[in-house]
Amino acid sequence: MNKAQGSGVASRRGFLLGVGAAATAVGLAGWGAPVAVARQNQPNAARAAGAPAALEVIELDKDLKVVTGAGGNIAVHTSADSVFVIDAGLPNRAADVVAAVTAVAGASLAGGKKMLFNTHYHFNHVGANELMAAAGFTIVGSTNCRRRNGETIKLEDLGMTAEPLPERARQSVTFGDGGMSLYVPDEVRLVKFPASHTDTDAVALFTEHNVLHTGDLLFNKWFPVIDRATGGSLEGMIAATKLLIGMCNPQTRIIPGHGVMAKVEDLVKTLAMLEEVKVKFAPFVAKKATIDEVLAAKPLASMDDVWGRGFLRSEVFTKMAYPR
Repeated sequence: MNKAQGSGVASRRGFLLGVGAAATAVGLAGWGAPVAVARQNQPNAARAAGAPAALEVIELDKDLKVVTGAGGNIAVHTSADSVFVIDAGLPNRAADVVAAVTAVAGASLAGGKKMLFNTHYHFNHVGANELMAAAGFTIVGSTNCRRRNGETIKLEDLGMTAEPLPERARQSVTFGDGGMSLYVPDEVRLVKFPASHTDTDAVALFTEHNVLHTGDLLFNKWFPVIDRATGGSLEGMIAATKLLIGMCNPQTRIIPGHGVMAKVEDLVKTLAMLEEVKVKFAPFVAKKATIDEVLAAKPLASMDDVWGRGFLRSEVFTKMAYPR
């Protein structure tokens, strides 16, 4: 088990909540066996819901596992008297997510404290919220995440509309820019990020495991989704990636929202990609080109073979990332 360098040992057991100032899938190349990734290759709800039939569980440490294949990478941390879950997959995989969490948690669920953290508001990360709330999980997220999960949001670039979650499926424990520290009993820092992918994003750093769950601030090896409807932007993603790099050391294991397990060098490559996109857009920004003019020029087409193998090809990513 890799421990975070310089991190202290949690002195409290259970889910003790405190606001902190923390400034702060998955083919496990180098980490273990390959696993299935949710097939989200087209930007529409029907295909986004077409996840594989079977979920897969990967062990990072004895008490920390990753569940893949439900729409986004889900982390499950267990102790003798607690279960802590990060993200909740697609709505149509909700029962499968709960079954997988139950299987991983085992005896930890019996009378123990149960908490679910949503990294952001998107439907493929909150799909099992309602079922998990019914199973006794307290749902945690940023204040903005709770607000957005109560709104109807039109995602024009994806041709989708995000509908409000019922009250019982929304985050009942929230935090603002100061973040939050949990003790499960290992320390987990929940760090709120400025608007980047959305304006709701927060990440989870397991300080004693040296594991970082980025949510959708990292689509490893893929073009990321940028949700302009909720404040997402290319500049925001560049800034967020720099912040993520600053939270890591060479031994940090990174669970991305989507894509394969990552290390800090993958964040560095993602940052270089985003900055390359900015450079390619610069001549169009300088002449105040319309989005239609940019799409016709296809400035990112040469990047598709490397970065366009995930959820988005360069045309849709251009719609999301071009500043306007």
